[in-house]
Amino acid sequence: MSRPFIEYIIMGWDNLPRILLMYYTNFISSPEGYFQTVVCNIPEFAKTVINHDMYYIKWDNPPKQHPHVLSLNDLGRMIWSNAAFARKFK
Repeated sequence: MSRPFIEYIIMGWDNLPRILLMYYTNFISSPEGYFQTVVCNIPEFAKTVINHDMYYIKWDNPPKQHPHVLSLNDLGRMIWSNAAFARKFK
């Protein structure tokens, strides 16, 4: 995250960061998408986004709402994915 983006999150020149923060506070799902949601909805910052979340996630199939718990059996696929992060672990 860039310094201008962090300054926007903290001092914001509109209410979007605060509105989304209130939304995520009352949302059932995890707030891990907060920063991505803000950055993609501000034209000034959206052009700086790289379309790759760098996560290896093995989803349930269908409806892809819950990630499977990863184990050593998934290690090879995690390595080959070139992802810097992974989830979900026990």
